[in-house]
Amino acid sequence: MIWQRLLGGPRSSERADAERPPFVAVMGRCDLRCAWCNYRGATVVRSDAEVGRVRGELDRLRALGHQRVGLGTLHTEPTRHPELPAIIRLAKQLGFREVTLFTSGILLAERAYASRLRHQGLSCVVLTVLWLESEVSDLLFGCAGATAAKLRAIENCVAEGLDLRVAVLLLRPVLIDLPRALPE
Repeated sequence: MIWQRLLGGPRSSERADAERPPFVAVMGRCDLRCAWCNYRGATVVRSDAEVGRVRGELDRLRALGHQRVGLGTLHTEPTRHPELPAIIRLAKQLGFREVTLFTSGILLAERAYASRLRHQGLSCVVLTVLWLESEVSDLLFGCAGATAAKLRAIENCVAEGLDLRVAVLLLRPVLIDLPRALPE
C-alpha cells in the first residue's frame, strides 16, 4: 500500500490535471548538511515580521484565485520554523483547499508532529530520499540517522492520511531497495 502511494497512487482527475501550487517561503534552520548544498545547515535569519510576510503572500495568492499553496523554500527547513502550525492553519482559514509542505521530513519522523500539522490543515507532504542504504544516504545528507528518520516520516505521513510525494534520486540501487525497505 505504501509503495503504491509512493508511485503516485490513485489521484482525483482534478489533482492529476492541476498545476503545481505556488510556493510561499517559510524559512527555518535546515536539519541537514547536504553535500551538494552551499548553505549546509546555515541558519536563516527570521524576524518577528515573518508571519506577517507569509500572511501577505498567502492573501495575494488567494486574491489571484489560487486554491493550493506550497510551503517551504530551497536551502531551509520549514518544519524548524516555530510558527509553521499557525501558518498552515492560516492558509486553511484563508480558503486554500490544499496546503503542501516541502520538507526534509526529519521532524515528521515524530508521529505527534505529523499529526499536529495534519490537524492544522496540512494535506500534502513532499520529501526527498536519496538512497536507502543509511551509510551512503546519511553521508550525502550530512546527518547521521537522516535515512531512518525519513523512512519513519513516510510511514507517519501515510498513517496520518496525508497525501505523500517522495522524490527519489533514480539510481539502480534505490530502485532495487525501495520496495523491500517499506512495509506493505
